[in-house]
Amino acid sequence: MSNHHNSICPGIIKTEIWMKYLRQIIPGDASKQDVFFNQFCEDHIPLARPQETEDIANGVLFLVSDLAKNITGQALNVCGGMHMD
Repeated sequence: MSNHHNSICPGIIKTEIWMKYLRQIIPGDASKQDVFFNQFCEDHIPLARPQETEDIANGVLFLVSDLAKNITGQALNVCGGMHMD
């Protein structure tokens, strides 16, 4: 197997880091934190949803598979269209 120098650029995933941030700006009410997170995703992601860990894993599986054997030096945005460059 040859070395492939590719990367995955994940979009917004609901992680503990996000929730910690939301608890700081919207203290106390978890339902308001969820509403803010979902609205943020709808407003900033063309597919209007956060990415899930499975979305990122699928990108990784593709890049390590034989389907990507001639792909190198690429950054794969798995972000629902948030970053289109």
